[in-house]
Amino acid sequence: MRTTTRSTAILLLLVAATAACGTSAAQTGDAQPTTGGALTFATAVEPDCLDPAVSARDVTGVINRNIFDSLVRQAPDGSFHPWLAERWETAPDGRAYTFHLRSGVRFHDGTTL
Repeated sequence: MRTTTRSTAILLLLVAATAACGTSAAQTGDAQPTTGGALTFATAVEPDCLDPAVSARDVTGVINRNIFDSLVRQAPDGSFHPWLAERWETAPDGRAYTFHLRSGVRFHDGTTL
């Protein structure tokens, strides 16, 4: 009798664990994105400020990438590609750049850049 009770308990535990491992709509790709809500992002340390020109801390860059867009992005191979700027020109002396911004870019409140 005791073996039967233990076997039943183990079987029920396995069934519950297997059911908990089922796939949801989000896992199968059927989920639709939603607007709004909150995103919680944890880091071991806090950024010392939110000005990317002032802080040299890595965590500031990680946080700021979620807040600010850049004119260009740097690929893993070190090359630069358009981001907010569609293209850019470098002055012959290499001391000035002219950036041509993408159209349709908006701030978080909807105003046009």
